[in-house]
Amino acid sequence: MSNRGAGAGAVAGTLLLGPMGGLIGGWLGKGSGMSKAAEKEELARLGFTPETAKIAKELVYDLRDTEEALELALDVSRNARQKAERLQSEAEAFYDRAKEALEADREEEAREFLTQRQNRLDELPDAENEAVASEGRESELRLIVMQLGERLNEIESLTTRMAAGQATKAALEGGAMDGTIKDPSLEQWDKDRK
Repeated sequence: MSNRGAGAGAVAGTLLLGPMGGLIGGWLGKGSGMSKAAEKEELARLGFTPETAKIAKELVYDLRDTEEALELALDVSRNARQKAERLQSEAEAFYDRAKEALEADREEEAREFLTQRQNRLDELPDAENEAVASEGRESELRLIVMQLGERLNEIESLTTRMAAGQATKAALEGGAMDGTIKDPSLEQWDKDRK
């Protein structure tokens, strides 16, 4: 697994703070350090069903892959923009050199500089189109990363509600609310009343 995967695990971990962040980092890194049974128990404690855990895991992997693609798109976009800027700058420099050569009555040299300038200007539209296209891919990938993050947050919210519901159910069934656990102060009060 690459370091990029661990980095994406950290990003996903920040989306789902707390114990879930450790599990996500484990999915993408070198492991959570938990046995499969312990991980399954922890996921259940956090309100994950096997299905929601599977969906969350797939979203985390998709997030990792999309962030890696975004890193590459950023590099391509930066390189394409730099190439377009370099071609523009070189065309301007060749034009200045051609002017200087003409002022010094070196027409052949001036023609050579103008040819070089034109070569750069001929390459410029393709470089600018590549820069625009790569910036478009970068924007699309940023949107996908944002959407995956939102989906992970939705799953976190769902599992939190599920865990709260399970805790409430356990409290209601566990004696505190059904009368099987007695409060000693209430028992004393009942005795005093009689």
